[in-house]
Amino acid sequence: MKGNWDVVIGMLEENKALCRMNINESRGTVLHVAVNEGKEEVVKSVVKAITEHDMSKAFESRNERGDTPLHLAATRGFQNICELIIGEKKERKHLVKIHNKEGETPLFHAALSWQKATFVYLCSLMPQGDNYCKHLVRNNGDNILHCAIRREFFDLALIIMHKYPELNDVQNREGFSPLKLLATRPSAFKSGSNLRWWKTILYHCKSQKFLHYSTHGYLPL
Repeated sequence: MKGNWDVVIGMLEENKALCRMNINESRGTVLHVAVNEGKEEVVKSVVKAITEHDMSKAFESRNERGDTPLHLAATRGFQNICELIIGEKKERKHLVKIHNKEGETPLFHAALSWQKATFVYLCSLMPQGDNYCKHLVRNNGDNILHCAIRREFFDLALIIMHKYPELNDVQNREGFSPLKLLATRPSAFKSGSNLRWWKTILYHCKSQKFLHYSTHGYLPL
């Protein structure tokens, strides 16, 4: 793009087809690029052009990983940009349910990179009901709680368990529940400061009777 955003915006305003056209497969559309560069004012102009052309499908455009612009904004923790994409009246909140090729939603991306404010914002948009968990699990069976524990985001893990308690007992394809996965994280048991995290997590996961923590034994709850 070489920074010529004024020219690009002018082209978008004149030709609505450009709103959905990929610059190339890896980078995605103009909106993808603007989001990835953190150009909030440019994103605002692109969103305006898209809505004025009634090209709402442009918000669902994918790059080579299957990521929408909202995925990229969530990964980078650009909450203001997320709000621009979703819309002032949350008219495009359905975008939080779109999965990329790995089965990850924008909320999943915010969790992976532990973007706190963005994670909380996207949580507020997630649908509730019997099937909401499918938006919190990716193709390999890992849910956002598995990922938080694997990356040792223990404060995030507590938030997830409070918000989505149904995930506590969900196993991935390897047969690991989040609690069992916790037992494989040595750093969670190294010091008194970390000790409070795993004790609290165990309390929230008390529905399981035993925790397998080694090849030789179990830790009773």
